[in-house]
Amino acid sequence: MDYKLVLDFGNTTLKALIFRDGRLFEQGILEAPTSEEILAFSGSKPIKAAILGSVVRHSENLTAELAPFFPLLILGPTTQIPIGNKYESQETLGYDRIAAAVEAGQLFPDSPVLAIVAGTCITYNIVDRKSNFLGGAISPGLQMRVRAMHKETEKLPLIDLKGKHPFIGNNTETSLRSGVMNGTVAEIEGMVYHYLKLHPGLQTVIGGGDSTILAEALKNGIFARPNLVAEGLYRILEYHVSNHLL
Repeated sequence: MDYKLVLDFGNTTLKALIFRDGRLFEQGILEAPTSEEILAFSGSKPIKAAILGSVVRHSENLTAELAPFFPLLILGPTTQIPIGNKYESQETLGYDRIAAAVEAGQLFPDSPVLAIVAGTCITYNIVDRKSNFLGGAISPGLQMRVRAMHKETEKLPLIDLKGKHPFIGNNTETSLRSGVMNGTVAEIEGMVYHYLKLHPGLQTVIGGGDSTILAEALKNGIFARPNLVAEGLYRILEYHVSNHLL
């Protein structure tokens, strides 16, 4: 069996996922971005290769530390990917955005596609019908909106998004929840509408930690894929292994 490891180190969680023969086999959360944590999660499985996408600090020697066990590809601005990249400032491009774009482009190879990642921030990532990543937009995520309203005001409470979010809130908590949830849904629907005008035939997929709750609220056929970024990382790793780049 073919085991490959994906490390998705975002702003909120350090996700580790094992793919077996191309399918997600196991996933977990690491406590720290260290080789010890990675090897403990991998256990005795014969990992063939691994990929790391990260926005957190990790050891500069991580590749060397893991080399006796398996090769590690660290996704960066110069990493070869299976789609074109027309983003102007590639050195500042988040790994999650390009990974999501890669997977979305593979899911809908004959159409323009919008890959939305709903995490700490919400990112909009366009791949044209020629499989070129063009860019998109970045806006605050759900929890960032909740925390900002609490932190930047004197009286607004820190709310839990779980619960009802009526369009007309009848108290402060439901009004806040309505603003965050319904406002974000309206933003996404508006962005999709305008991207669709620019790219007729556009397909849309949403991933990230808040993708499920947002997909349920959107109710307009947007394809939810919570592990979109990790699947994109796996796709990039497979591209390197298949083309003997690793």
